[in-house]
Amino acid sequence: MVFARVFLDDSDTANGAMEFALGSHKQGYVSARDAARIAADSEIEIENARRGDVLFLKGLTLHRSGRAAEMAQRRIVRIDFAVREELAEGLEWALPRN
Repeated sequence: MVFARVFLDDSDTANGAMEFALGSHKQGYVSARDAARIAADSEIEIENARRGDVLFLKGLTLHRSGRAAEMAQRRIVRIDFAVREELAEGLEWALPRN
């Protein structure tokens, strides 16, 4: 599973850029209870982006938006890609198969 973030506005630490816990996708499914601990043990990358940039990321990578220090738009379009038959162990589709 991979997702693409298409940035419609500039994004930086002032308006709450995305933060990623590098390598966290290798943990597989992470419960909400364990997410903070795993993120704290991971190297964090802050992604500054310009309008029009596209970022591809593994779907299970822990990520969050940083706290915005100023009011500015931070619009994105997120597109998820996955092969329906191949999900990581412990994951299942919300929609029934046809």
